[in-house]
Amino acid sequence: GPKGEDFAIEQSVLDECTKLSAVSPNAGTVQVCDTAEEAVAGADFVYADSWMSYGVQGEQREKRFNQLLPYQVNAALMKHAKPSAKFMNCLPAMRGDEQTA
Repeated sequence: GPKGEDFAIEQSVLDECTKLSAVSPNAGTVQVCDTAEEAVAGADFVYADSWMSYGVQGEQREKRFNQLLPYQVNAALMKHAKPSAKFMNCLPAMRGDEQTA
């Protein structure tokens, strides 16, 4: 994902995901990816979280939007997932931000 302190994943979160993944061979894995295409490659499900917290406005919103735009879920990105992949979005979904449809 985007680089920078605002987007860093806490090591404790990665550690917890690794711990949960070890519970069962079917539990999945965690992988940090640099590109959206890499992240969705062969995925069964593509999940987008909301990009903006409530109250983010003006220049701060525009800056964050531009930083996250390369990770927007759209038809071109979904072509990297499995043909049967399903898309899910954290609510409230903002069409035109984290996803296009």
